[in-house]
Amino acid sequence: MGEDDEKEWQALKGRDLHSHLQEAQCWKGKSLGKGQQALGKGKGKALGKGKKGKGRAQLALEDGKLEDEEEEPEEEETEEEKWKVLLQKAKKARDQANSAREDCEAAVQKADLAKRLTKQAKKENVAMLEELAKKVLALKDLLAKKEKAMSLEKGKSLVVEVMQKVKETKDESKELTQLANKAGSRASKK
Repeated sequence: MGEDDEKEWQALKGRDLHSHLQEAQCWKGKSLGKGQQALGKGKGKALGKGKKGKGRAQLALEDGKLEDEEEEPEEEETEEEKWKVLLQKAKKARDQANSAREDCEAAVQKADLAKRLTKQAKKENVAMLEELAKKVLALKDLLAKKEKAMSLEKGKSLVVEVMQKVKETKDESKELTQLANKAGSRASKK
């Protein structure tokens, strides 16, 4: 009995863990649970989100379609649907523009009270806010009159222009807020 045990032990000792696990599965007659898979050669898990570029990239299916899906012909958006999307974007742009204008006005007042704003800079900021207000009025006109106010392409370009002005206004208000909150140097106070 000792020699048989010794031979069996030597046979088991020479195998790797994966072989042992496969044999154990055969004995139990069970597979791993749902969603589990034995990690054999080449079946390791890709690295998580924290390790960029080191994990395996997921292979794309042909033309980004699943095999189960049936191909449907792409329908061209109608003029009415395009206007609906444009009007939604115009409403969003109007709201963001009003919010950015109010924030910038508050930042200008705060910087002016802190004596950090020159007359020229204040004029430039007021002019920028007036220009944004004109663009918002054009957006309101577009929202009220819809197709009668302007063409679809002009409406799209107006929304793009307004969003660019909103971005400029937000950047300027950040700078003004930082300027207003900046502490003066101690040397200038003495």
